[in-house]
Amino acid sequence: MSPQKNLIALAAAGAIALISVPALSQTVAVTTPTAPVVAPTTTTTQTTTTPARKLATQYSQFAGSQKNAEALIAGLRDDTSVTLVAGADSTNPAAPSATFTPATGKLGYGNINIALALAKEDLAKLGIANPTPEQLAAALNGGTVTTKTGSVTLNGVLAQRQSGMGWGQIANAMGVKLGSLVSASKTSKAGVKTTHVAMANSTPKANGAGKSGESHGGNGGGNGGGNGGGKK
Repeated sequence: MSPQKNLIALAAAGAIALISVPALSQTVAVTTPTAPVVAPTTTTTQTTTTPARKLATQYSQFAGSQKNAEALIAGLRDDTSVTLVAGADSTNPAAPSATFTPATGKLGYGNINIALALAKEDLAKLGIANPTPEQLAAALNGGTVTTKTGSVTLNGVLAQRQSGMGWGQIANAMGVKLGSLVSASKTSKAGVKTTHVAMANSTPKANGAGKSGESHGGNGGGNGGGNGGGKK
């Protein structure tokens, strides 16, 4: 091969080498997929006060204790036996306990509120603000209570209700207006708002009349109780 051809061949080889170097020096960027970032989950628990607890809190002082009030609400709601025990801090801690089964069938929370408000009013008219278990049972189911002026037989708001009287009639027989009584019961001394009252008839369980003898709360007339009924 002539020197001229050798020079051309060398020049060509050098050009090829220059072209190949950038190609070989290129860096390939590799992207590695990353897992998505998941924000931590925060769980918030909100405690809702139930109607039963509201009513129990509202009537705890009247019932003698929170436990008694809860027993009353459960018994009236489910038509089960109720046992009331004198509280250690009650006005008469040595008073005997009382067990009774509500004269009515199952009651909704609105009717429970009415029944307890009426029983409370009936006893208040006798000067009894903090009843013993027996006095409270008598105010609800009927029975005789002893006051400073003697013995008085209560017809019992539940017994009167079961006999067919409306809540309004029972209230009128006591000399009070049901609407005013219920309105006053909506907010307890502790500031707990109670459930709105639905004037509903409970399902009758058995006919029950008031107790004989000197009666308080009788079978008086007046504009009647509520419509509809049953447990809600």
